[in-house]
Amino acid sequence: MHELRCILIENARRFEHMQPRDAVKLVYQSTFGPGHMIKEPEQARKRLRCEMQALSPDSQPLSEPIGGGFVRVNLRAAKREGLSPETLGALFVQSAQEAQAAQAAQKKELPLLLLRQLAAEGVLPFGAGELEDFLAQYCASGCPALSHSEDYRAAYAPAYRVVCAKYARLLPLLCALDRALAWGPVSLAIEGRCASGKTTLADFLLRVYPGARVVHMDDFFLPPHMRTGQRLAQAGGNVHYERFLEEAGRGVRTGEAFSHRVFDCSQGGFSGERHLPAAALTLVEGSYSMRPELEPLYTVSVFLDISPQEQQRRIARRNGPEGLAIFNGRWIPLEERYFQEMDVARRCLFRL
Repeated sequence: MHELRCILIENARRFEHMQPRDAVKLVYQSTFGPGHMIKEPEQARKRLRCEMQALSPDSQPLSEPIGGGFVRVNLRAAKREGLSPETLGALFVQSAQEAQAAQAAQKKELPLLLLRQLAAEGVLPFGAGELEDFLAQYCASGCPALSHSEDYRAAYAPAYRVVCAKYARLLPLLCALDRALAWGPVSLAIEGRCASGKTTLADFLLRVYPGARVVHMDDFFLPPHMRTGQRLAQAGGNVHYERFLEEAGRGVRTGEAFSHRVFDCSQGGFSGERHLPAAALTLVEGSYSMRPELEPLYTVSVFLDISPQEQQRRIARRNGPEGLAIFNGRWIPLEERYFQEMDVARRCLFRL
């Protein structure tokens, strides 16, 4: 509640034309997110496309927190940064679905007492009596979702979409992808530490960008006959980067269709082929994707970081105590040596 209090006070300072209706709208969005906005996802996307086409870019921040685990993404800033309506629409729909699920699991109530307290303290642009007059009508009507007041719209011309705050940190990466996609096929390297969320990010991007494809670095693990002392002495030498270049390199770079063999660690050999159709966006997911030999293939790169404590917790939960011991004894030291010797995080365009 302290977070929302600070946000309301800041909005009152910035927007002197804010009316009770606008303050209640902010509280409503902070509590329920955009779930009430989505009845027909495709219609929601169409409205967003039309709205963004009519706007001119400006200098406002790309996103602003509104509390409750949500942010407002400003459409004019999104246009300035090259974020496409399709990408923002996907974030909006995803956020709405998550908000609906959260509301179904846990009934939430509007924190109207906080608004009353702030109005009584005199920090809002309207008085306590004006707020009570509005709330009497609003509560009698069942506390519905609201549009902004005429005064607020005339003064500030608000244009935004509410999305989950956890997606705000991805916005610069998504903007970079969209700017690049406007010029042709794009390839993204998703690099990072064990359990940092590389596969989770790839899965998310596949939902945001329908038609994208993913290449897993695990499919290019080094076969047993190549695991010589000389080879394993290389930082990141335990990945078969030569085969990656031969079988996947051109397709990753150009977006053309291609096939590659799949190495299965449990069998110690190849288990078949993976066929990837042509795509505008190719995701290369996994540790060692930023080996220097592979770096020229990518348009964009991102390094996912994680604290040692959280890494240990996630691996233990995912792989159990025995698996954690194996990671600590072998895989994590190999990765850390590769990250350090090849300065991987610094070479990536983004670090999350």
